[in-house]
Amino acid sequence: MLKKLTSIFLGTAIVVSTTTGVVACGPITNQKLMNRQVNPNIFKTVYSAPPQTWNMPSTMQGNDIILLANLNDTLLQNDAKGNLVSNLVYGQENKEHGWTVNDDNTEFTFEFRQGASFFNPDGSVHRQIVAKDILNTAMFSLNPMNMSQLRSTWTSIIKNAVQVNQIYTDLNKAHPEKSAFEVSQDPQAVALLKEAIKFDDTDPNTTKFTLVLSKPAPYFPSFLTSAGFSPLPEQALLQGYHYGDTWKNVYTTGPYKVKEYQTSYILKLEKNQNYIDKDNVYINELWFQFNSSPDVSRPRFLFETGDDSEVVLQPSDNYGWKKYVGSDFEHPKFEGITQIPNPSLGTRYLSFSYFNTSKDKDDKYYKSKNDEYYTIANQANVALSLDSVRTLIQYSLDRSKFVKYFSGPFDTNKNRSSFLRNTFSPPDYPNVYPGEGGKEEVSYQKMMEKAYDDMFMKKDGNFLADGQDIYFHNQDLFAPKDAKTGEVKPVITDSKAKEYLNNNDPYKAIMRQVEADLKSFNYDEGVTIPLMTSGVYKTTWNPLIRDMIDIFTNEQKTNYGKSLVRITEQETMNDSEYQSKQLDGAFSMFLTGWSPSFIDPLAFLKAYTIKGDMENYFGLSRIITSSNFDNKNNLTPDSIKVSNEYKKQFKYGNTNQWQNITDKFLNYTNQVFDADKLNKLSEKETRYESFAKAEATAIYDYKLLMPFYIPNGTTKTLITYVDEPTRTHVGYGNSDQRFVGVQMFSSLKEQEEKKNSIKNKEVVLIKQRKDQLV
Repeated sequence: MLKKLTSIFLGTAIVVSTTTGVVACGPITNQKLMNRQVNPNIFKTVYSAPPQTWNMPSTMQGNDIILLANLNDTLLQNDAKGNLVSNLVYGQENKEHGWTVNDDNTEFTFEFRQGASFFNPDGSVHRQIVAKDILNTAMFSLNPMNMSQLRSTWTSIIKNAVQVNQIYTDLNKAHPEKSAFEVSQDPQAVALLKEAIKFDDTDPNTTKFTLVLSKPAPYFPSFLTSAGFSPLPEQALLQGYHYGDTWKNVYTTGPYKVKEYQTSYILKLEKNQNYIDKDNVYINELWFQFNSSPDVSRPRFLFETGDDSEVVLQPSDNYGWKKYVGSDFEHPKFEGITQIPNPSLGTRYLSFSYFNTSKDKDDKYYKSKNDEYYTIANQANVALSLDSVRTLIQYSLDRSKFVKYFSGPFDTNKNRSSFLRNTFSPPDYPNVYPGEGGKEEVSYQKMMEKAYDDMFMKKDGNFLADGQDIYFHNQDLFAPKDAKTGEVKPVITDSKAKEYLNNNDPYKAIMRQVEADLKSFNYDEGVTIPLMTSGVYKTTWNPLIRDMIDIFTNEQKTNYGKSLVRITEQETMNDSEYQSKQLDGAFSMFLTGWSPSFIDPLAFLKAYTIKGDMENYFGLSRIITSSNFDNKNNLTPDSIKVSNEYKKQFKYGNTNQWQNITDKFLNYTNQVFDADKLNKLSEKETRYESFAKAEATAIYDYKLLMPFYIPNGTTKTLITYVDEPTRTHVGYGNSDQRFVGVQMFSSLKEQEEKKNSIKNKEVVLIKQRKDQLV
C-alpha cells in the first residue's frame, strides 16, 4: 500500500493572473488553440520539486510518485474502466495464471508474468522478476536503517511483519556497526518473513508466491496498485538507504526509461521497447518540466504557448477562468474544455506537529527563564498538548477565509466555502451495500453523522457534507462524550470559564479555559504557534493563510481583550526546505493532504495511529519511541515508551501533561485496530460503523487533526490533448499517474469532433467510480 502524502502545494497549483498568452504569431485566441496541431507522441507537463529518491518502494511523497509511477510497475493496476488487471503479476482475467485467494481472505497467491523484468538504466533487460524479489522488498521496507516511508504498508497487514520490524530495530540498536544488509539477513527475521511470503526457495527462478496476511482482508488486492509491495532486486538490500540516490543506480520495472534528467530543469522519459506491454504504450515520451514559479497562471501560459500538453483550470486564475470558463461553470465559454468528475479521494487537513524539534529561541520567555525548553517550539509543544488550545483552534479558525481562494466561483454562500471538508475520510468513501443484493444503501457519511450525534447527543441532518462547517463557532466541541464509556468529557473545567458558558458567552469561556491552562505552565502572556508554509506560494495563497490566522488572533483581542494563542506563519524559502523541515519535524502546524491506496476506511484512519504512515510528520514517532502490540494487536500504557525529551517539555507545569497526548493516540489506535478485527464480509456494516466512531473520536473529541477542504473540488476542468477515457480515474493507488494505455489527440478540434462520444464515456466513468467505492 503506497500512501500518497500530498503537501498542500502539490494539490492545486493556482494563482491570480493578469498575463495574456502571447507567441511570435500574436495573441493566443480560442480558435488558434482549437486548430493547433501537436505531436500526440509527446506528453509535456510540469513538476515542482526533484524526487527525494528514485526508489519507488521508499517513498510516499506525492511529487515523487508523479515522476516515478511510469518508471515502475505495481503488482496490479486499474485500467481505464477501473478494473483491477494484470501488471507485474497476472490478474484474475487470466484464467490459467491469475491470482487466487483462500476462503477466509488471508492468503493471496500470485504469479509474476513471463517477461516482467528489471531493467537497467538504459532500458535493457537485467533479468526476469522472481518470487524472491518480494521477500527483498519486505526485508528492505521493514529495516528502519533503510528509512522507507512504507514500513507500515507491511506491518499493517502482513503476517509477522511487526515482529520482523522490531527484530531489525533491536539489532540496529544493539549492533550499530552492522550494515543494513547484515541486519536484513538475520536468520530469525528471514524465517518469520518466509512464513508470510511463501515460495519454493529451492528454485531461484520460481515466479509464484503467496502472501499471508495477519488478518482477513478482502480489499487487499487494491493495495497492490501502489508501490508498497513492488519487487526489489538484492542490490537494494546491499545499497540500503542509498539505493535510489540517483536514477542511474536503480533498476526499474515500468513502461518508460530516463532519457534525460537535469535537476530542477527537466526530466524526459521515453518508451522502453523491452517493456512487456509496450504495444499498449502509445505516447513515446513524457516530459516533466520544472516549475518553481509561484505564478500558477504559468502552467496555463505554458499550455497556451505549446510547452505543456494540458492545464487544469482553477478559479483563482482569474484571467484564465474568465477566458475559458466564464461565469457559467455548467456551460463553459471555450468548446475545447473537458470536464470530468474529480478522481481524487484525498482530503486536505491541518496537521498539528506535537513535538516540534526546532531550537529557535523565544526572546521573551527564553531570557526570563534562561532555559533551553522555553523556545518557540516548547511553547507550541505544550500548547498543542492542551485540549483547550486545540478546541479553540477548531472553534475559532475560519477555514473559509483561506479555502474560498479555491472555491470562489462555485460558492453560493458569501461567507462559507463550498469546498470545506468536515471529515477525514471523504463523505462518499466508501458506501456500504450500494444497492446490491436488494439491500438499502448505507453511506459512510451517515455513519459518521450517527457517531457525531452519539458523541454530542444531537439529532441533526446532513451537517457533515462537504461545504458545511462543523467547526466554526460550534459549541458542541466543548463537551464530547466518550465513544466507549459514554462519559461526557467537558473541555471547560475552570470555574470562571464555566460562568462564562452559563452566561451564554462560549467564546470567552474557551478563552478563559485556555488562559487558565497556559498559566499553569507559566505562559501568562500566551503562546506562539508557527504554521509552516512554502515560500513558493508567498504571493499566491500564503497571504490568504496569513489573513485567516490574523483574523483568528484579532478575534481574541476583540472579544477577550488579549490574544493568548498566536498562530504565526513560518514561511520556508522553497519547496525543498519545506520538505526538509517536514522530515526533521521542525514545525508545529502545516496544511497537508492524504489520499488512499486501497478501498477501505482503514486507508485513512491508520495514517494517524501509532506506527501509522503519518506518525513522523505530526511528531508521534518522536514522542512514542517504541511500542509493543499484544497478540490481539492492542496497546496498553505499559507497552509504549515515551521519549524523555518530550516529557521534559512539561517541566514547568503538570509534568504528566504529556500523557494527555499519548493516551489519546493509544486509545485511538486501539479503536481503529479493534474495528479492523471485524473483517468478515458479514461484518462489513459493523466494521464501518466502528471506523466511523474511531474517526469521530480523532477529529471531534480528541481533535488530533482538523479536516480543511476538498482538493480541486468535485469536478476537474481542464484543457488537454489527452483522450480522457483512455486515462485511469480511480482516486487511489498509482494507476491514475500512469500512461500505459493513454492516448492523445493531435488537436483540440479532433477532440471536439469526438465530444459526444467522450460525454457518453464520462457517464460510464462516473458510474464506474461509484462502483469502486463499494
